[in-house]
Amino acid sequence: MRRPLVPLVVAFLLGVIVARLLQVPVPVWLLTGLASIGLALLGIAYCRLRIAVAGLLVLFFSLGAGRLAVESYLLLPHHIDRLPDTFLDQPLLIEGVVASPSDTQTNDAWGAEDGGRRVRFLFDLRTLWLAGREVEVTGRARLTMRGHDIVPVYGERLRGVFKLRRPRGYWNPGGFDYPLSLRSQGVTLEGWAGEASPIERRGTGERNPVLTLAYTLRSRLIQAVGGLLPSDQASLLAAITLGERSGISRQINEAFRSSGTYHILAISGLNVSLLAGALFVVLKAVRVPLRVSALLSMGLVTVYAALAGGSASVVRAAVMTDIYLLGLVIDREADSLNTLALSALGLLLWQPLCLFDVGFQLTFVATMAIVVAADRLPSDSLPAPLRWVTASVWLSIAAFLGTAPILASTFHRISPIGILANLPIVPLSGLLTGAGMLFAVFATVIPGSLGWCAVLIGWLIDLLVGLAAWFARLPFASVQIFPPTVPMVVCYYLALGAAVAAVVRRWLRWVACVAALALVILIGVRLLPIFDDGRLRMTVL
Repeated sequence: MRRPLVPLVVAFLLGVIVARLLQVPVPVWLLTGLASIGLALLGIAYCRLRIAVAGLLVLFFSLGAGRLAVESYLLLPHHIDRLPDTFLDQPLLIEGVVASPSDTQTNDAWGAEDGGRRVRFLFDLRTLWLAGREVEVTGRARLTMRGHDIVPVYGERLRGVFKLRRPRGYWNPGGFDYPLSLRSQGVTLEGWAGEASPIERRGTGERNPVLTLAYTLRSRLIQAVGGLLPSDQASLLAAITLGERSGISRQINEAFRSSGTYHILAISGLNVSLLAGALFVVLKAVRVPLRVSALLSMGLVTVYAALAGGSASVVRAAVMTDIYLLGLVIDREADSLNTLALSALGLLLWQPLCLFDVGFQLTFVATMAIVVAADRLPSDSLPAPLRWVTASVWLSIAAFLGTAPILASTFHRISPIGILANLPIVPLSGLLTGAGMLFAVFATVIPGSLGWCAVLIGWLIDLLVGLAAWFARLPFASVQIFPPTVPMVVCYYLALGAAVAAVVRRWLRWVACVAALALVILIGVRLLPIFDDGRLRMTVL
């Protein structure tokens, strides 16, 4: 089997989903796993390949379900997730260590100016005081300080009065699940401190020296860029190269969102692969052996992930790239789908709730769609320039079709214009990533000698924003739609997957037709007025 990891990881994913939906005791999954091991061994002993494969699939299914089921048992007895709700929603004195770079904002959640400064950061709690009693705790919270002059740095120890609570979302049916997103990042509480709340710096706590160096360099790079470019240009360059999006204006955010190119503003596999590819080209030019080049590129990717803030999207991209490079180091033929499956498996073993994070879903579904489409490019016989254009459109369509249901379910809109908008914007953002990173480094070292370079970088940024704004103004650039139901999403992906696989197995054409017909019927039931009883349905949040 060319891609043995793919079906096994799919079984693991299904196990995580089932464990999320059904509250089954952990021993049940343990016994199921043991039974599947026995089944697989019997199949191997009697040369029954199908029985052995079935046993392995059941084993990975039970592993996925069991991994999620044991998540709550892995918490320490004094973890903050076990804190009774009676102690929350009231001011508490807490102490701990800053676990991330601070995100300083002067905009509200939608990018509008609100006149106040907020500093947001992740915080590893160590101690809190309940009714005057000191209690040792563990766990991570997302804290926000408003109106304070203090900007915490990574590894700094703080003590202050914060109002803690469990994360809450808007709970729109089928919408973005904010509490689940935070929990997938290991954050179980969020808290606020107003201007009158006392905050005290208490030196440095536990910190990783590598991360400390990376975050310090990141801060200097952002400051150097801000000193040479206007604020709008500097904030966009910081977002594309270093993952710092706090200073982007509402208008720029909306332009990229409406044009279907918002992914440009987040560090992704594009940025990471560009850096790794650039280093590969340089090392190949100086005749460095392939394995050494791969090792050095892995180091660069890992350092860049820390330099870009270590966000979830950066870590996902770095893991995928490092696993691919590891295949080159150990002299194994790299298969893109196997690499993608192994990356997903590693991340879900670490935190299975990542599966329900929209960023995780978009990253892996878009990458899988592009990989599958790349194997079926319809342009092999075309001239080189036309082949490049055709391939770009083909891959852009594949990414759009793959992610459309996720975008519709989470954000209740899709951007068909993104198929065309990505053609000029993605290459331009790639060029800006490499040039912008070099500009940031030189701006830190020789800021007085980069006047002409700052003008060029500023022109590229304005061109990028102008293209996004132009595509966003086109008709039907962003289409509001109702969130699809689970059966609709299942029928959509079943029809799409069967249609792709029907190239090899023609009988799957019937599966694709039946799934597509079921999807049309489900949408018709949802839209056509003949199925409406005339009553208003309202969800009260």
